[in-house]
Amino acid sequence: MGHLMESGAKLFLMAHGLSFLERNYRCQAGEIDLIMRHTVDGHQQLVFVEVRFRRSTAHGHPNETVGADKRNRIRRTAEYYLMSHPGLRFMTMRFDLIAICWRNYPRISWLQGAFE
Repeated sequence: MGHLMESGAKLFLMAHGLSFLERNYRCQAGEIDLIMRHTVDGHQQLVFVEVRFRRSTAHGHPNETVGADKRNRIRRTAEYYLMSHPGLRFMTMRFDLIAICWRNYPRISWLQGAFE
């Protein structure tokens, strides 16, 4: 199910003008679901995206499942990504969250700059 939700999140972000760079980037620090590029007012941003999914919000919204430990792992993984892609270091970074709730149809929330 996670692969399907990440595919949906990728298409959602591309429909909103982001360019796809990489999916499921893994290193010793952790994993990042999606890495995208976003041009805002002529400036390029490197966007690290965490995708969270829940069938219902009965036990909380998906965006509530990203705690401090997970945020720190994503930040460290982003640092490793930049070390292995030095040509992207000139871009500012942003950490976004795509939260998907699915009961009868998907409800997608996009939190830009969800954590820094």
